[in-house]
Amino acid sequence: MYTHIVFDVDGTLVDTARVLGESLSRAIREVEGHEPDERLIREAFGIPSAETLERLQAKNKEEVARLWWKYYAERLDETTLFPGIYELLCTLRGAGKKTGIITSKTEEELALDLARLGIDRMFDCRITASDTERHKPDPAPMRAYLARTGAAAEQVLYVGDTIYDCACAAGAGVDFALALWGASTREGIAARYFAAAPEELRKIAGLPG
Repeated sequence: MYTHIVFDVDGTLVDTARVLGESLSRAIREVEGHEPDERLIREAFGIPSAETLERLQAKNKEEVARLWWKYYAERLDETTLFPGIYELLCTLRGAGKKTGIITSKTEEELALDLARLGIDRMFDCRITASDTERHKPDPAPMRAYLARTGAAAEQVLYVGDTIYDCACAAGAGVDFALALWGASTREGIAARYFAAAPEELRKIAGLPG
């Protein structure tokens, strides 16, 4: 039975894809002077922002990053929790499950989302890009979670929306559930579970009903 349910953030807890993508595209147009490859932008989500800019071959990475997060912060009110997430978190915690986060956001970036959405106190452990040298899809973030919490790999379920999340979990011997409500594809993702909606995680987590 899983005692720890750990979540990715963007595309899993919070519906941010449109705003993140549009903010990044705008920053690239203004700084780099060209229209970005939208396919590359979609594929880059789920990894740290610095790596995203490397993949997009941005020449002025610092300025693109500054404007990207400026424009994103200006539109935070357009990003919301996915339907059913808040209720799921309350149910898991009420049942005594430990809840956690593993994200490619930095601690500063993560705090921007969680405080605004009122869920900053609903997680027992948070592993961000600030905590490890290597990031998803490397298993280092999940290993950091296991080390910090003392949980065994078989006690943890990781919930995410990308192949990077799946690889991170698999590399640490942790089961993975693909959040279909936020995933852009399930192709090539070898998840143990495929959850169409947050409430399906109740059963996967071993809760009644």
